[in-house]
Amino acid sequence: MDYISLICKIVYILFCLPSHQCEEPNVPSIIPQFPDNVTIPELDCERCLVGKVGVYMNVECIVLGVSKEDLEMKFKLKKNGQDVPNLTVEGSPLYRALYEYMPSEEDTDHTVTCEATIDGQQPKTVSITLIVLRKPSIPTFTLPESIKEGNHAHIICKTFNARPEPRLYFMYNSTTYNTSNSFSKLKDDKTIDAETELENSFSRYDNTRNLTCCVEFREYDKNTPKMKTNCSTSAIDVLFPPKFLQLEELNRVNDDKGNAILLLQCKSDVSNPVSQIRWDITSNVQYNSTQKKERVHELSGYTMTETLSANLTRRNNGETVSCYIENPKFVEIKVIEAYKLNITYKPFISFSPRSPVNTYVGDSASFLCQCDANPPAKMEWLHTPSNKTSKRTKVSIELNMQFHSTGSHNLTCTARNTIGSAENELLILVKEKSSQPTIPSPRPSSPPSGKDNSSSMLIGIICGCLALTIVLIAFGCAIVSKRRKKTRTREGPDNLGGINHGDACVVQKEERQAAKPQTEEGALIYADLDLPAEGSTRVKPTVNLEARTTYVSIDFSSAK
Repeated sequence: MDYISLICKIVYILFCLPSHQCEEPNVPSIIPQFPDNVTIPELDCERCLVGKVGVYMNVECIVLGVSKEDLEMKFKLKKNGQDVPNLTVEGSPLYRALYEYMPSEEDTDHTVTCEATIDGQQPKTVSITLIVLRKPSIPTFTLPESIKEGNHAHIICKTFNARPEPRLYFMYNSTTYNTSNSFSKLKDDKTIDAETELENSFSRYDNTRNLTCCVEFREYDKNTPKMKTNCSTSAIDVLFPPKFLQLEELNRVNDDKGNAILLLQCKSDVSNPVSQIRWDITSNVQYNSTQKKERVHELSGYTMTETLSANLTRRNNGETVSCYIENPKFVEIKVIEAYKLNITYKPFISFSPRSPVNTYVGDSASFLCQCDANPPAKMEWLHTPSNKTSKRTKVSIELNMQFHSTGSHNLTCTARNTIGSAENELLILVKEKSSQPTIPSPRPSSPPSGKDNSSSMLIGIICGCLALTIVLIAFGCAIVSKRRKKTRTREGPDNLGGINHGDACVVQKEERQAAKPQTEEGALIYADLDLPAEGSTRVKPTVNLEARTTYVSIDFSSAK
């Protein structure tokens, strides 16, 4: 029994009682880690740290479950294998090591390593990639300096140096335009540029309105992504022409003679840019003008008003004054308004032919009374039979008369309108007809036509040629007679008295004055010749009024 009991105690001691051998203390395991890691699939980033250019961040490494109270631990943080200086290490409530970091424009992605060491053990390390994100630039516009109304405009919006990929879109007049985006190639710093385009037309009502371009991108607050948006706006300058002009008379003052002062106003429709008003006046009128520009806020355009002040006379009645628009951006636009001058004045009377008028007894004569008046005047000849009036128009009345005795006569024409009246007299001088053909009193008519002028010219040329021919013949006859005279003088003085010598005869002055020589056929042409006496040596003949004149008659009809 004792033996069995002893065996049982030994077994109990060996297997049931706790061992009293020295055991090594239980040392907790350390696992360093980076708590603020995120995953960004489009950047091929799985569990990495994220930094933003220009923004401070804490790069932090921790060890869970262990504090300074449990054991001593040493930390190192390395950036691309280089120890990070000025490291902050905390041991409570847990071990952590961190440093502040603000990525710059020059920084790129790099590796951060955390190393934790307990005395007597191998250091535990863990590494992570820190990627540097870049916020896209504020969107910039590329659009025409100005856009003409109705024309399509090509507008571009860009953003630069973005990471990750952004999204651009337009907003206008409470409408979002989700236009397609295009991207540049990946740069060395792993950023890209983005661009989007908008094709649209605009009207005058869009002028100065804002067009907005926005860029949408992601930011990360620790491990939570957030969408952010930056926008920029640009005003649209829409050019549009005026559609109409307004021309009106503001005031007109004139006397009964038609001297007037006229005030006109020409106003253009709203336009961008402002239009200029020009005047077109046909005659030489003295005038001055003033202009005024006004802004129309509804359309952000301008109107132009120009006032014209002109001094006019009745001669300007019926003429046209026009105003028109000039716009440097719309040279093809032609907007014109015309105003016809209506100047009122009393009648002014004139006659055709002008006073005084010469006529002859028994001849029919026509007299035209003309009247310039506005409004048209009522015209009449006074103290004349109504049946003598042959033709009447709005501005003239014609009178046909025949006088049977010589003397002077006065014909009176009157005219009257709502402005006033006028009366004028036409003096007629009636003469007795002479034996010579007389020229009848001219009948009022229109100026001679080109055909009449040609006929008159032809008749004048013919008459001139005939006169020249007669003069030349007479001159030739005188020379012939002179030569024959010299010949007969040599033969003897008795041959000079009324004796025929062939076809010519010399007639003494007394005989010529006493009786005209008669011929059977044809007419005789007589010429007074101052011939020198026989034997005279004078070269240049002189005129002696007392000397006898020898007449020579030449019968051309009997000349062979």
